[in-house]
Amino acid sequence: MKFSEKQIEFFKKLEDYYRRIKEVSAARCKPCGACVDCCYHITNYLHSPLEIDYANYHILKKGNPDNLPLYTWKEHMEKGAGLCVYCDQETKGCKVYEERFNICRIYGPYISDTDLTSFPGCVYKFSSVQRGYGLNLVPYNDEYEELVKGYMELVPEDIREIYDDINTDLFSKTSRKRYEYAAENFKELIEKYPHISYLYACLGRVYRNLGNMPLALEYFRKALEVNPQEEMAYYDIAAWYYQQNMPERAEEEYRAALSCQPDDSQARYNLVFCLVKQKKLAEASAEFKKLLDESFKYEERLLRERELVDIMSDQ
Repeated sequence: MKFSEKQIEFFKKLEDYYRRIKEVSAARCKPCGACVDCCYHITNYLHSPLEIDYANYHILKKGNPDNLPLYTWKEHMEKGAGLCVYCDQETKGCKVYEERFNICRIYGPYISDTDLTSFPGCVYKFSSVQRGYGLNLVPYNDEYEELVKGYMELVPEDIREIYDDINTDLFSKTSRKRYEYAAENFKELIEKYPHISYLYACLGRVYRNLGNMPLALEYFRKALEVNPQEEMAYYDIAAWYYQQNMPERAEEEYRAALSCQPDDSQARYNLVFCLVKQKKLAEASAEFKKLLDESFKYEERLLRERELVDIMSDQ
């Protein structure tokens, strides 16, 4: 695996970006512990060829003392679907922490989504920039995107086509293939770690994204058989019931999720909508009041209050 001088120039620029991100995010970073739950969800993001090549370059530069596998971008897209190939389940850590990808550096301090509320002990709950405000609040993000874009001129055309296809169409044939890879990877992980309920729930989400809800529900329920406190499974079953216009059943599942994780603001917020749909307006108001200020950023709280007012006025 060799890299040209032009590629190495991009690696230096990316390294400088990583250095500055580390400096500016220091005040937001928290001791993360060792749950690695977010590693399952970060792989839903597509790492760029620049980041993969950067990691390989630096691993080789060190002499690869840990004898790590070195994957091309196409290989990583397949093998890293579901759970990152560098996530060590045994030690609960990252095998390439110094060379880790961009999303791994900003997920938590700057980026979160509703999945983050499903991580029982995540130290970043309620303190990240919420998804609704996007990457425009991440320092130097424009610079990072320009680096990625510039580096794409150096990669083979077939790589550019695959990367653009996935980034522009989440339901493209290539994107679907990646979910299929994820399904196979999660099945292998379940064989190896059958006691980890979270793996079953993640596999359920993969099948949900593939449009196979019967199989998705089967794995959500398997997660609960392994661990009746697997909140994410309750959450996803509830979301499906709500989509099927079954707010009563959705309410039951959201309440079960909240019994496992009472501070899951997203589950409680969705519960409010289930209650409104059943015209249980007093209960909906009471649940909404439980969403304390620290559960949502001020701006997002205002937006959600407006959503609630709009939906209640329609009842």
